[in-house]
Amino acid sequence: IVTEVTGLIGIPLNSTAGMSSEIWNTYTYGYKNVYVWSGGSWVLSLTTGDRQWYKHALTSYVPQGAQAAITKPSDWVPAHGYGPIYTNYSYLWNNSSLLDQTAESNDNRGIYTYVPWYNS
Repeated sequence: IVTEVTGLIGIPLNSTAGMSSEIWNTYTYGYKNVYVWSGGSWVLSLTTGDRQWYKHALTSYVPQGAQAAITKPSDWVPAHGYGPIYTNYSYLWNNSSLLDQTAESNDNRGIYTYVPWYNS
């Protein structure tokens, strides 16, 4: 892990000094709402979801020729120009036809359903 993260730093490191690195993920959740025209108005019939993974790291190292450690955070997030490293989708997320069919079926039965990202 240290090699992966410090490789992104792009400077020579003091190989006799200690280094440490932490990597973790955060998540954002997206939703698609599906409405059906029913009884003269749009009715929410179905919501489905996804989960997007983003990577973060905190690396402490001593540059070559230095005595003190530097701690550098790295965040691979949209605010820094990065997309998710992975996305979980519900089984409906990328299937417009099935989304429409399920929403119509829900409307015919007078129900609303939520299909979460972990229902894949």
